[in-house]
Amino acid sequence: MEIKTNELDYNIFKRQEEKSGKNIIKRGVETIDFMIDGNSLLKKLTENDRNNDFMGCFSKGWNKLNEKSKNQLLVKTKPETENGRVLIYVCPECGDISCGALCCKIKKENGLYIWNDFAYENDYEEAIINKNIGTFYFKEKNYEETIIKLFSIME
Repeated sequence: MEIKTNELDYNIFKRQEEKSGKNIIKRGVETIDFMIDGNSLLKKLTENDRNNDFMGCFSKGWNKLNEKSKNQLLVKTKPETENGRVLIYVCPECGDISCGALCCKIKKENGLYIWNDFAYENDYEEAIINKNIGTFYFKEKNYEETIIKLFSIME
């Protein structure tokens, strides 16, 4: 049985900074949204949730996050979550899982990268599994080129 593969791409967007007087209320950041088969993954993951204020795991000025994300997305280092999920969208203020993150498990096998088991996680509660989204299969070459390009764009 042949596996139907998905196309991984991205969209760059800017979270607008908000101020109240001289105080910054919301940090502005240039970041990415993963596009799978032409559809926003962030929109799909947050369609039934009030909170959709996340930044992608590759964002301008977030060099440590970008490096960590690249290595985890390419399955070169272990994910930081206890259950093996990789953070793909994080808090746009601090980038930390404590504020909550959208995650998935990623594995590489038979020339494919596989994303599944999507969830919302933080580091103090049980993960909330997203059952509305299935498994994605990406061809190794396209996937690796996209991840490396995103890393270099957001450096």
